[in-house]
Amino acid sequence: MRSTKAVLFLSALIGGAMTADADIELARQRFANSKAINLDLEAQTQMITGDLQAAARTIDTALQIDPTLWLTYFMRARLFVLQHKYELAIQDCNRVLAKYSAFVEAALLRAEANARLGRYADSSRELDHVVAIHPHLDSYARALRERAWFRSTCPDASFRNGQQAVQDAKVACKIMNGRMLVRSTRWPLHVQKPVILAQQCVMESKRLA
Repeated sequence: MRSTKAVLFLSALIGGAMTADADIELARQRFANSKAINLDLEAQTQMITGDLQAAARTIDTALQIDPTLWLTYFMRARLFVLQHKYELAIQDCNRVLAKYSAFVEAALLRAEANARLGRYADSSRELDHVVAIHPHLDSYARALRERAWFRSTCPDASFRNGQQAVQDAKVACKIMNGRMLVRSTRWPLHVQKPVILAQQCVMESKRLA
């Protein structure tokens, strides 16, 4: 199949790449295979609707068409996280970052997979690194949100820090102009409350300014 001549640039919207609950914006990259890209977007839709078996088949087809496209490996890593295959997800994230080191969404997904495997130090370092490099604002806000989640809910109490979690949420909320940061039903109520309070605090300060 003839390759496309436009760019493949991925930047994940707040709340999407680590789960299948939101789309990823896609602009096409030079020499990327348009059919494989379309299949990746189809797989993303299938993950959002919960049809993981169909998503796996679609991703396999995309890999057969173009086994070099990093986007496909990222989509497969997302699928592996949903299937609780965290080691495989990490391997695919490594593959993506080897080809496109600036793609912070793969780093955030790897941080989640490591946390799920109990590698909290690795996850914490990854989140801190992504925040420290100040990526594109949407990705920066997502990184802060993910770090707030980690600092609020990590099973290892030595990594938890409620005050810093709320501070991360406040900064992310400012960046996103008050858009919701809560990770849907994945956030337990005791975590949702301080994050929502942080949002309300930011929104109120904007109203009074």
